[in-house]
Amino acid sequence: MIDQIIDPVSESTYKEIWMATAKMWDVMSNDEAEELKRRSSAKSLLVESAMVLWRRKRRSITMDDISALCLFFNVS
Repeated sequence: MIDQIIDPVSESTYKEIWMATAKMWDVMSNDEAEELKRRSSAKSLLVESAMVLWRRKRRSITMDDISALCLFFNVS
């Protein structure tokens, strides 16, 4: 189930779409995710960083599912 769509997809403007579980976005901002994306092409870095942030920000709460999916489009 999708809780929200922040920005509608437009074929003419999107080269990629990054999706993640709500638990990742609970601890990581869009800006933090964008900065990680610029520094590394490894998608696992997003999840690993979210896990580190979870441990820092939510110490008393058991870590929940954190997943990410990145779709890249061949834009000519």
